[in-house]
Amino acid sequence: MRRLEFPFYLSVGVGMALSCSSFMMVAGLFEVTSLLWILLALVLGCVFCGALALSIGELAGMYPSAPAIVTYFKAAFGDRIALMFIYLYLVFIVLIAGVESYLFGKVAEAVVPGLPPLAVVVVLLVSVVTANLLGLELPRLIQMVLTAAAVAVILVLGVAGAVRSPGATADALGTGNVLSSLGLVPAAVGLTVFLFMGFEWVTPVGLRPDAYARKIPWAMPAAVAILFVAYALFLVGIGATLPRSAFKDELIPQVPFFADVLGGTGKYLAGILSLSAIVSTFNAGMMSASRLIYAVARQGYLPRFVATIRPSTGAPVGGVLLLGSLGLASAFVVGGLGLQLVAAVVGATIICAIYAGYIGSALRLRARDPDRPRPFRSPLPAGVQKGVIGLLAIIGAASLFSLPDRIPEAVVGGALSALVAYLLSGWSIRRSPRPALARRGVAPSARAR
Repeated sequence: MRRLEFPFYLSVGVGMALSCSSFMMVAGLFEVTSLLWILLALVLGCVFCGALALSIGELAGMYPSAPAIVTYFKAAFGDRIALMFIYLYLVFIVLIAGVESYLFGKVAEAVVPGLPPLAVVVVLLVSVVTANLLGLELPRLIQMVLTAAAVAVILVLGVAGAVRSPGATADALGTGNVLSSLGLVPAAVGLTVFLFMGFEWVTPVGLRPDAYARKIPWAMPAAVAILFVAYALFLVGIGATLPRSAFKDELIPQVPFFADVLGGTGKYLAGILSLSAIVSTFNAGMMSASRLIYAVARQGYLPRFVATIRPSTGAPVGGVLLLGSLGLASAFVVGGLGLQLVAAVVGATIICAIYAGYIGSALRLRARDPDRPRPFRSPLPAGVQKGVIGLLAIIGAASLFSLPDRIPEAVVGGALSALVAYLLSGWSIRRSPRPALARRGVAPSARAR
């Protein structure tokens, strides 16, 4: 397995980012601006995520196999701020769980007409919850094969869409009004950052301690680079094949795109691609998020039942049931109210804030804990990393204004997400067995040192 270790880490980083909501976000990008500016935004998103990956690699080396956001943020900022980031992250997970499951239901309906999307959602979530309760996870080889196949399909279809009509490709790259288009780039960058989201989920899965010295830290920027190539070709291909007007309210653009390129069989290939994406991201995502909830509950910040585990497998039963229930409710609310793209935009804003927090954690820990071993250290100067934090804050806020017709819903969604995170963090601090220490913003681990 040693020869396949780095490809496995790579497949986790790439596979977690390729999701059904990624294709919906592609449609959202075309609603914001034209292809040329989308590609510029994708380049910038890739650069930001590459810089972020190096900072996360440093943190992962300091705390190998740790539940990332819990450990990093708590050590850097103390309990209260860490809990706000954690709950913000869980709000994001619940939103995206609802979006992902509903989108897969729409893909299933497109492949099998008459199939109720919400019924598919229920079956999907029950299946995922059951698999997680049993402690079932994809074998590593299957994870690698599914990811490689998904990337290959996206690359081939992207190239096929672009080369079969060079004139349409050139038209799609039209600049339009340069000044107004440039003004939309920050919002588009926020949406492209969402496309890379998930590459960092590789940090808890190191097979050996020495993997955190080189393999995992470099697997993340490598995954970002692969995702950039795949998304760039897919964007060019779909932009040349479908007119921008076709993306208005299109939730599953991969289905009409594949059908246009491949004919009647295209929708079935789109269905298979969506199924592989949901299997590799949804199951692993729920398992990782439920373990995060378990870690928080073990520290006394959540009710005791949330920390329940299944002794035979170690599966976090309480966290899985909580996430599964919230994900199902999210799917019905998001799907019923038609808020899929709004939820994804709010998610893009949240993930920009959390990614800025990751870089801030790495910088703060250099000052607070300079003697802790760092098998890997980000080669970027501190000034550059601080600049990325500021830019992520700007593009995260701009993302809320990326959909002209849905700005009020997006702004309200972002504000509600922040309010929920703030209130839940305060509630957790009050019920914690260590409230005085937590209120002072000092992590117990830092006080012990």
